[in-house]
Amino acid sequence: MLSIKQVKQILKDKNISDKDAEMIRDECRELAEIIFEKWQQDKKAGKTPCKQKNVRYDSGTFNSKNTSS
Repeated sequence: MLSIKQVKQILKDKNISDKDAEMIRDECRELAEIIFEKWQQDKKAGKTPCKQKNVRYDSGTFNSKNTSS
């Protein structure tokens, strides 16, 4: 689990109160648990995510297939 100090560093806000940082951390963890549980249910049901050929990132396009020689 992230420490309060780590949360503040990630948020780039050292002035946020410890209570607010703790709340954000805890809510993010809860969301992650929900997403993980949903993924487990989908996996068990045989559902697979759609396959994308290209995924857009800030630095450009990432091709999911290795095309390097």
